[in-house]
Amino acid sequence: MLRKTASEGLAHSPFGRLVHEILAGRISEQTVGLAQAGREERRLLLEELCPAAEAQRGAHGENRGTKETVALADEMFELVKSFAPELELKYNKFYIGLAKDGQPNNFVVFRAKKNSFRAEIRLPSSPDIDHELDAAGIDVMDYDTRWSRYRLRLTKNDIKNHSDLLLRLLKLSYGVGVDGATIAAQAKA
Repeated sequence: MLRKTASEGLAHSPFGRLVHEILAGRISEQTVGLAQAGREERRLLLEELCPAAEAQRGAHGENRGTKETVALADEMFELVKSFAPELELKYNKFYIGLAKDGQPNNFVVFRAKKNSFRAEIRLPSSPDIDHELDAAGIDVMDYDTRWSRYRLRLTKNDIKNHSDLLLRLLKLSYGVGVDGATIAAQAKA
C-alpha cells in the first residue's frame, strides 16, 4: 500500500501550491515578503496566485444559493465584524461558517439557498428569545435541539429592520458583553 508523504498531501491545498510555486522559482520576489505581510495582504496575494481561493466563494453561490442570498450572508457578516473583526467567512459545501486564523468558530452558520437565506445562531432555548423573535416578526423555522441553534429564515428587510436584535443575539452567542442576563434584561438596561 502506498502512503502519501506530507508534501504530496500539501500539493492539493492552496498553501501547498504556493510552496510548490516558490520552490519551482515561478513566483516573483514580492512573494518573499509573504511571511511579513499582514493577513489581508496574504489573503489578496494568495487569491492572486491561487484563483481557487476566490473561486470557492463563487462556487458556493453558484451551487447552493443565488448572488442575492449569498449577499445576505455578507450583510450578516458585517454585523459579526462589528464585535469580532478577527473572524472571516469560510465557504463550505453546505453552509457558510466563520473561522479565526483558519480554525472554525461556528457560533452562527449561514445557509444560502436558491429561494431563501437562513441564519442558525447557537443559543440555548429561551422563552425571552422566543418572545423577542416573535415580536419582531422574524420567521423562526424551529429550534434545533440537536445543535442548540435558532434557525431563522431572513430577508434583506429583516436584516435591515432588526439589525439591533440580530446583533444582540450574535453577541450573546459569541459571548461578547454577556453578564449572564437574558436578552430582555439587557434590552431594558
